[in-house]
Amino acid sequence: LYFLGFLLFQIFELLDSVDGDLARYKNLRSKLGVWLEIFFDAIFTPVWGMIGCLFAYISYKIDGNLIYFLFDLVHHIEILLSLMLF
Repeated sequence: LYFLGFLLFQIFELLDSVDGDLARYKNLRSKLGVWLEIFFDAIFTPVWGMIGCLFAYISYKIDGNLIYFLFDLVHHIEILLSLMLF
């Protein structure tokens, strides 16, 4: 279950980054598109992060396996670093 959530989130992140690049490449930018990109990134990235933490914590509590929680922690560090670098 955790791996499926991780995989779906990675697909979401990939598509989220590709759509903006594709719009810039095809010169299809608009003010609404820029606003929507910033708005949804600001809303959905923390929400998905909190949901991921919740699932990792529940998985840890159910089976006592700390590896899920550590994967989630590493993933959030990656997101924070990518936001700070770009």
